[in-house]
Amino acid sequence: MNALLRYRRLIAIFGVSVVLLAAAAAIAWVRLHAIREPLVLHYSPYTGINQIGSVVNLLGVAATGLVLVGVNALIAFALEDRERLWADLLALMTLFLSALLFIAFMAIISVNS
Repeated sequence: MNALLRYRRLIAIFGVSVVLLAAAAAIAWVRLHAIREPLVLHYSPYTGINQIGSVVNLLGVAATGLVLVGVNALIAFALEDRERLWADLLALMTLFLSALLFIAFMAIISVNS
C-alpha cells in the first residue's frame, strides 16, 4: 500500500498511457475487423500508399506500444528513488508517445472506414 502511494503519480501517468493504447486497439478492432481488403497503414504525399496490411498488423503496433510502455514504466520506477526528474520526464514522454499512437490509429481508421 505504501508503494502505491509513493508511486501514485507514475502509476497514473503510465495507466493513462496503457488506456490510450488499449482504447486505440479496441476501436480499431471494432471498426476495421470486418474489412477484408488490405488496409492503408501508411500514406506519403510523395510516394502515395507505401504500406498496406491487415487489422492484425495494426494490433501489432498497439502491442509494441504496450511493450514500450511496460519497459519505460520499469525504468521510471527504478529511477524514481534516484532521479525523480528523469522518471517524470520518461513517464511524460511515454504518455506523449501513447497519445501520438492513438492519433495515428484514429487517422488510419478514418482513412479505411
